[in-house]
Amino acid sequence: MKFKSKTNTGLVVFLLLVLGAPFFLAIHNRAWAALAIISVVILFIAHIILTTYYIIEGNTLKIRCGFWVNKTIDINSISRIRESSSIISSPASSFDRLEIKYERVGHILISQKDKIGFIKNILEINSDIEIKVKEFTRS
Repeated sequence: MKFKSKTNTGLVVFLLLVLGAPFFLAIHNRAWAALAIISVVILFIAHIILTTYYIIEGNTLKIRCGFWVNKTIDINSISRIRESSSIISSPASSFDRLEIKYERVGHILISQKDKIGFIKNILEINSDIEIKVKEFTRS
């Protein structure tokens, strides 16, 4: 099952302001080299946002984000899922995140549109996971 990353509107607006102003300024000033660099940065960020997702396949959680994150976690090694708003770099397009603790010291931050559906699917594989998410209640 594939879960798309939640995208934070505030983050997108911030990026548009930070990159949009120099983009239009470069067009106005006919600074083609600067325009090319800014365009590449915009395309790179768009690629990351559009290609961030999470797949539950068998007993594994596959985390994909752009070119550089291609992580697989054994769901049976997950011990806790909790809410987080950490700004640490992670494969997440939103600051509304879940921290997944796995193995002894591993942890990763993700953000998906359907938190509850994601957690329920994970719990079908490993029901021993400690869940600390306010919207979630075990049935």
